[in-house]
Amino acid sequence: MVQKIRLPFTESDPRMGALSAFAYIPIKLTRQSPSLQLVGLLDTGSSVNVLPYEVGLALGLTWEAQNLIIPLGGNLVSAEAKAIILSAQIANFEPVDLAFAWTSDRSAPLILGQTNFGSASKNGGSSKVGRPLLLRTNYGMSALRSS
Repeated sequence: MVQKIRLPFTESDPRMGALSAFAYIPIKLTRQSPSLQLVGLLDTGSSVNVLPYEVGLALGLTWEAQNLIIPLGGNLVSAEAKAIILSAQIANFEPVDLAFAWTSDRSAPLILGQTNFGSASKNGGSSKVGRPLLLRTNYGMSALRSS
């Protein structure tokens, strides 16, 4: 069975109409006990998920404790980033583990790239990693989950 919800595009500049429309997704991120309700930019052109520095701190992460460095590209090419895994939940779907590049750039947005939103792999443990969640349509975004 497939569950789905419609996630509309949001216009960032009403004067430009559909030309400024971006897909923003409400998402709950958790690391152990702290949880945050956020809105992330779905960027299918990004190869990684990007976590802003301040969001990582709010989730209880410590920059110095993270050891795995991830190179970023585009506008974030000069920013240092470290690999982390967080639990993420969209709407009423079960939580999944997502890998993020936690960036030192304090102006970076929360970006949901294609790393976890296009693969069909599963983690050997109890949580699912990378199950297909999102499908782009001409009318907006649909979140999907097969059971």
